[in-house]
Formats: sequence, C-alpha cells, structure tokens
Amino acid sequence: MFAIRPNANCFRKITHVLVPAMFFFAAASAAAQQIPDDILRELQGQKGQTQRNAQSPLDRARSDTPLAALPDHQMLAEPSRLELDYRSRSGVEELEQFGYNIFNRRVLPAELAFGRISDSYILGIGDEIVISFVGSVDKSYVTKVDREGRVVLPDLPPVIAAGRPFGEFSRELRARVASAMLGTEAYVSLGDVRHLGVFVLGEVEQPGLHNVTSLTSVLEALAVAGGVKKSGTLRNIRVDANGESRVVDIYGLMMNGAGADVRLTDGARIIVPTIGPNIAVIGEVIRPAIYELAPGESSIVAADLLKMAGGPLRPRGNRYTLNQIRDDGGQYLSGLSDLGQTVSDGAILHVAPGKNIISGVATLVGHVGVEGDRSLSAAPTLSALIGGPDGLGQTPYLLLGIIETTDIGTQSRLYKAVNLERVLAGAEDVELRDQDKVFVLSADDVRFLSDAAVRNLILTGNAHEKSCPALQELSKFVNETDVNRFAAVTRSVFVTDQENRDAEGKKTTADLGGQPAIPLQPQSAVLVPGQTGVLSTEETRQTELRGKECSKLFDEYGQLLPFVLEHAVSVTGAIRRPGVYPVAQRTSLASVAAVAGGFANNADVGNIEVLTYSGFSGGADAAGRKYYDISKVSLSQVDIIAGSSVRFNPLISDQESGSILLTGEFKRPGVYSIARGEKLSQLMERAGGLTDLAFPYGASLTRVSVKKAQEEGFRRAARDLNNAMAVAVLRRNISADAILAAQQLTNSLAAVEAPGRVVIESDPAVLRTQPGKDTVLEPGDHIYMPKRPNFVVVAGDVLNPGALQFEPGKGVEDYVDESGGLQNTADNDRVFVVYPNGVAEPVNISRWAFSSIQVPPGSTIVVPKDTSPLKMEFVRDIATIFSQLALSAASIAVISR
Repeated sequence: MFAIRPNANCFRKITHVLVPAMFFFAAASAAAQQIPDDILRELQGQKGQTQRNAQSPLDRARSDTPLAALPDHQMLAEPSRLELDYRSRSGVEELEQFGYNIFNRRVLPAELAFGRISDSYILGIGDEIVISFVGSVDKSYVTKVDREGRVVLPDLPPVIAAGRPFGEFSRELRARVASAMLGTEAYVSLGDVRHLGVFVLGEVEQPGLHNVTSLTSVLEALAVAGGVKKSGTLRNIRVDANGESRVVDIYGLMMNGAGADVRLTDGARIIVPTIGPNIAVIGEVIRPAIYELAPGESSIVAADLLKMAGGPLRPRGNRYTLNQIRDDGGQYLSGLSDLGQTVSDGAILHVAPGKNIISGVATLVGHVGVEGDRSLSAAPTLSALIGGPDGLGQTPYLLLGIIETTDIGTQSRLYKAVNLERVLAGAEDVELRDQDKVFVLSADDVRFLSDAAVRNLILTGNAHEKSCPALQELSKFVNETDVNRFAAVTRSVFVTDQENRDAEGKKTTADLGGQPAIPLQPQSAVLVPGQTGVLSTEETRQTELRGKECSKLFDEYGQLLPFVLEHAVSVTGAIRRPGVYPVAQRTSLASVAAVAGGFANNADVGNIEVLTYSGFSGGADAAGRKYYDISKVSLSQVDIIAGSSVRFNPLISDQESGSILLTGEFKRPGVYSIARGEKLSQLMERAGGLTDLAFPYGASLTRVSVKKAQEEGFRRAARDLNNAMAVAVLRRNISADAILAAQQLTNSLAAVEAPGRVVIESDPAVLRTQPGKDTVLEPGDHIYMPKRPNFVVVAGDVLNPGALQFEPGKGVEDYVDESGGLQNTADNDRVFVVYPNGVAEPVNISRWAFSSIQVPPGSTIVVPKDTSPLKMEFVRDIATIFSQLALSAASIAVISR
C-alpha cells in the first residue's frame, strides 16, 4: 500500500488504479513510458520529503523556475525516420511532418493563462469558492468543495456543488441566502481551481503522471508532457475519462478549429498511439509537408490532400505526379490527371508547373523499364523508343501494342494496334510522330481481360458500384455500342479447367433464350432477353468486388480497355491458360498458343479449330471455320485476326473426369474412377462384391445434381409458402406471433441442406435378372452400403418415439402400440412408412388390422402432428414439406447406424 500525503489531493482518488497501470505501461514500452522520479517518490511516500516536494508541479512552476532555464525539445528538432525516408524518396531535404512544430518549446503549467471562468464550468472536489454577503449580514467566506462534494457555510444547510455547473450552483446559493438571510445578497466567485492528476501515455516526450488544473485541455496537457513525438499520431489521440473514450484530432484544431478540444477530469488518461497512414505533398504548394490521414483511412482524394497542403501555388496549369510504393517495395511513378483520384498511404504527390506544349517528344507508358518522355529525334521509330527487350518489364505482352497518335486531318487522338513481337524481331517497324504515346501491356493486364467481372459487365452492361474505374468506363462503352464489338470475350465466357474436358451437357445462353449460344459457368451472369433481372451467383458478386484490383494501366487510361477488348481472340480447350488474348494484325497461331501457355497434355494437335468472324450478312455471322493439323502445317504460318475463336480440341476419352466413393459393406471400399456409362453392378464387381453383413435393401446413393435440385425445390416451396402466407393474412384474422412463426419456418426451409439421395436397386441378384434397374453412375456419386439393421424407428406424435427391436411379421400398428400409441394431436390420416431404400408409403389406419404391409428392418414409421387446430391453410403445407425432408434425412440416419 502506497502512503499518500494529506495535501496530495490530486493523487488520492487514482492511486490504486494508476500505480499498477504505470508499471504495466513502463514494462510494455520502456522507451516511451518513463515515470518521472519526483512523481514516483510522491506515490511511494518516501521519507524526508521537503516542503518544496510537497508542492504540486503547478505550484513549483509558479514559484521560482525561470522559463529560460528550460531547453527547447531537441527530439522534435531532429528529423524523424519517417522524414528521412520521405526525403530520400522525394529528394526534398527540408520535408517535415506537419503539425509537430507546435511542441517545439516546452510549455509549463504556469504559462497556461486563464481568463474569466464561465458559468458552464463543472465544479469538483477541491475547487475554491469565494462568497461575499452584503446587506444585513456583511461577511466573506473562502471555502472549498469538500470530500462529499458540498459547500458548507455557517447558518446555511450544505449545498451540493460537485458535478454541477458553476452558474447553476451560484444561482441556488444566492436563492438560499435571500431566503434565509433577509436583506442580504450573496456574491459568488471562483478562486483557485482544483488540480487534476492526468496520465499521459504513448508517444510523448515525458510520459507519466502530470499535475494540471481542471481548466487544462488535452492540447495543453500534451504541451505540459513535452509534446507529441514525431512517431506519434496527431489525429487519433484517445482520451479515457469517466468510463468514456473520445478521440481528439489536432489537425482539425490547427487548420480550421473544427473538433472541440476535450476538457479533462481527475484520473483521465491521454493515450497517443503511433502515427497512422501518411502521405507527403511536395513541390509548388502553399504548405509542403508530410500529412497524416484521418483515423481509419488509408487513402485520400487528391483534391482533399491538396487542401491540407494549402493548395497549389498556381491556380492552374499544374502537373501532378504520384510516387507510389508497390507491393514488392519498389516505387511506381504515374501522372495524376484527375484530382478526384484516390491517393494511398505512403505516396508522394509532386505538384509542378505544367507546360502547354512539349514538342519533339514521344512517351513510353506501361510495362517498361522506365516510363516517361523520350526525345523524338533520339527515338524516331517504335523499335528505337523501346530500345529492345531490355527496355521492357519482366513479363511483357507483345502480341498487341497500342500507339496513341494524332490524326493529321482532324487533329483528334486515336489508338492504333501494332505487333510488338514483329517489331522487336525486326520484321516491321513504325515511324513515330510528335506527341505519340506507346502503351506496352503486361501479362497481368491481359489476364484481367479474362476476369469474370469483365465478362459479366459485357454480358449485362452493369458495373458494380464498387468496381474499379476501368470497369466503370467500360460500362459506358458497352451500353453505348454494339455488344458484338467485344464478341470474343463473350464467346470465351466458359474459361476454366473444365474446357479441357468434353463440354457436352453444359448449359448455354441458348437454353435461356439468348443468342448466340454461350456456355455458362458458375461465375457467369447472363441477362436474358425479355426478362428482368440478372442470373448471377455469389461468385460473380464477389468477382465484381474484386474489380477494384484492376490493371493500373487500364484504370489510368480508361479508353484503353475497350480498344484492347475489341482486338481480342478467345482461346479455349486443351490449352494451359484459356482466356482472352488481344492481337494485332499478322499475329500467328503459334504466338497465340505460346502466350496461352502451350498445349495441354490431352490436346489433340491434329484437330485445332479456328473460327473467324468476318462480319455480318443478312443478320447471320459470316464465319469461316477451319481445322489445322500440326503435323501437316506450321502454326506460325496461320494468321489469327481479332474477333476469332481458337479451340484446341482435347483428345476423346472414355473415362469420366471425376470419381466415385464407396463406403460401408463393400469388400474393397474406397475411391474409384469410372468409365463413361459405367453401371453400379460393374463397379460393385470391381470392388469385390458385398460382405456377408451387407444390407442391399438399405443402400443409399447421394448425388450432387440431385442435391442441388432438391434444394432448389425447397427454395421454390419457401417462395410459394410466403405467397400463401400473404393470402392467408388477408383472408383470416391471424395473430402476429403465428405469422412470425410461419416466417421462421419458411426461412429455415430456404436454407435447409438437402440429402441428395437417389433410390437405387443394389442387390446383385436383382440386378442380374433385371438389368434395367442397374443405375448409371456419375462423377461425384457416393454409395453407402449399410450393415443389416435389427430395429425399426417410430418417430413423430407417439407417446414414446424411439427405435424398437425388429421382429418378422410385425406390422405398423404393432410398432406404434409398442411406442405407447398415438397422441391426441396425431394426424391419423397422414401416417407413412419410410423403407430402408428411401421409398415412402402412406398407411391407412382404417385398414391396419387387415394390412398386408410388412415393415422390414431399418424402416422408419412417421406419425405427423395434426395441424388443423392452427386454422392456417399454409401451415399444413409447411408440415408436409418438412415431413418429406425429415423422412429422407431420417432414413439415411437410420441406415447409417
């Protein structure tokens, strides 16, 4: 227990809380969290303390410490590591962090001058009150708010003061005096204000406990603590007081006075975390500096960033260059043409005067070693501008380069396609003109063309609101032009590894009424003519969100993406990287195959299909289809034009692409590959047949396609039930609780997972005599062969549901009686039996005594509850559907035991 001196009022209330906290923070951050020795001695109650040590820091500062004796902060004068890094990257020697110079000189509590105290000041324990009585009683009193928060005066009852505004307390005291002392008026003023113990933690020069007055603000307390280090934040300073936490942004106070400063309370904690994301602005601006972004932000709009820097020196004609850090640590310089563009953490925005005309220049942009302007006299041709393969990036795409040039007649800017592969090989060259700009694509830029977000946008014309700028710009072109301009992209909509397999049976847009027929995949979203809405999947929606990761080149030059897409060819089939690949004129099929990764192992090199679209005639594609055999013709002699479709056909195989899982009582269970059209009896023979314990009557086959169909049926039923519920609400007086219960049932139905079970015949003897019952297997099938059970399950509205011992000859009524019989709420007309093979059969109670139904082992007898008392027509429908679901799940569960 620490000893507390009687006059150390500012420490008494927080000793037990702050002392352990001080040692915790000191251990966690020794460099920043040092407790001053004099404060520590006060808390520990060391003997031999002098009267001077008993004074508060504020009193000592006011007594005899000259301001000039205290040195300015050397730490803030020295450049921080962050400043050194930005200076190294930008070449600006005097670049500093904004806002920290306000703490360049230490501030003492004595320097905090106080004016008139407003009536809104909240009184607290220790505040000094001066009361003067004038009139029949002429006296003055100087008192303090006591430990119980009261002001006690002679001849008056105590007045509660702590926690109240000074004006409110003053009015109440004057009213009490006027009532108790006739002819006497009271004049109330505030003397010395109370002292507070405030703990300043984190990135400050002198972290620890500081003694300040109750009028001290957060900014003043930080100044008393020596100021914020350059490693600390100025925009996310947390103040914890009275069980609440607030954030102070010094930028707002410094720039425009926005964001009120926080008044402190006794025991408050001011925590200064490390600096947050930051961006530097250099060059011709009013206030070049390193600026910290707002809390929770990692980027800022360029226009807002310029406002923080005071704006450009010149109102117009400026050139903006953005220096960004790549993921690999390298720097990437790009021009900033739109001040609405966002600038990310760590960037440097350089503002420089622009020029109206730059003559004799050609510009190299994209995936090159060094982007920027080149002298046209030194590089008059495209090959000279690029400078050979060494002038390119690590993964260039050479089948299509783009030259932005000026049309001589109209002086308009336009794009031209060029084959960079042939240019670098010396087979052709292009003479450049003044102001030409050459774009070199990368392999990543081309891979983006095959992204599902691009295909979805071209098919639907809709761009997600969070899509990247390139897709937003492409959306305008798609909606304003003929979609056939980008036909190659839509023809390659099914671009997955499934292209290496036979596409037979895949759904196309022709099945949905679309023309031409386009194969669909789970990532596709197709707008169906004549219908509203988009057929989309969760995968597509997630891909749209990934549109924010567009190619930086396409984002910066929005009109470049549509031009590249209209020069694309679709490459599908047995190729290692199917997708969309843009080409210029005189591009060979060999080059297309090379950029697509080469032939897959299962490619049929003697059957390469090229479909060339040369336009429209009478509303139909004038397409030419040719087949090439690599053993008879060189692919380098086959030219591919934009808009073509190339399919590298796979070798025909009689093997299915997937496998089958056998579990249970097979002699050799496990995973098996199957041939096309292979049947269950053939697979069981390969598995060695069944064991002696096998129960073929209870075998279950679960199939993915059936599961999906069942779940779609559940969702359709849920929609129908919602409609029925709406009708029932209009027709009947139904309570809100009943509606809510039914709604919960339909929601559960829509989300339920179906078993996907298929009723099969698996008895080898039956399959030999009746081959028509032999099931044709599909990849992904799971076949479970159970052991022979010796019980029958009775479920539902009986007195004692459970599993009963199977006995030959017993019927449904016998097992129901053994379960205690039917309850009064049972629905006698809807009893049914689920057999081990999954087949269900209703039972008529009126003919139980004469029923010939035999209950085999492993069966489940289900007795539903009578829903008619609920007087809701749709509730019976719900019960029916859930009973159907229950019987399927229950039968599988029973057989699996």
